[in-house]
Amino acid sequence: MEKEELVKLLSNAELDDNAKVEAIQKMVDTSYVPATVVANERKANKEAIANKDKAIADITAEYDEFKKSKMTEEEKKTLEAKEKEKAYNEALKKLSTATAKTVFASAGLKEEDYSDFIEDIVGTDEEKTRTLAEKICQTITKQKSDIATKMKDSIINGTTPPPAGNASFSAKSKKDQYIQLLEEATKKNDINNMVYYQRLVEEEIKKEN
Repeated sequence: MEKEELVKLLSNAELDDNAKVEAIQKMVDTSYVPATVVANERKANKEAIANKDKAIADITAEYDEFKKSKMTEEEKKTLEAKEKEKAYNEALKKLSTATAKTVFASAGLKEEDYSDFIEDIVGTDEEKTRTLAEKICQTITKQKSDIATKMKDSIINGTTPPPAGNASFSAKSKKDQYIQLLEEATKKNDINNMVYYQRLVEEEIKKEN
């Protein structure tokens, strides 16, 4: 319903109140789309997408069958062997993924802590995957310990500004800024930033020596 139409209708002195109500009702009926209509349209769209996906899958399956029909027996055996190997490797990777998740969980990591890189360490070799996951956990633990040591040394040496907000972040030395950022990344188990700030801290320490 357009605002101008409604204003024009309400200001029409030739219409009494009943006539105005009827006119407004007609305008509403004309522009109103029932919720059931909207719901049906959405359902129809979802069904159309699902039907399209099914049609594509059916065509792909038919094409695969067509290719198989043109294969020699030797080629069919080769394809079947590849499909079995693929399924076998996928099963091994699922097992490795479960193993890696168990290692991370035991180290206190949450799923969001390793979701960005778990695919990079998971392979068909379960023991290799376990070893990589354990090394990552050991690295994180060591970095946490190193951060605690560096923070303690900074406080003892008087290089860390006093707490309670008396010194702004920008007033700190680069090393102390990196230590603070490294500590924050460690609390969040943000491995990428942990490695990044750890390197920056070490570079600043080398400059001091």
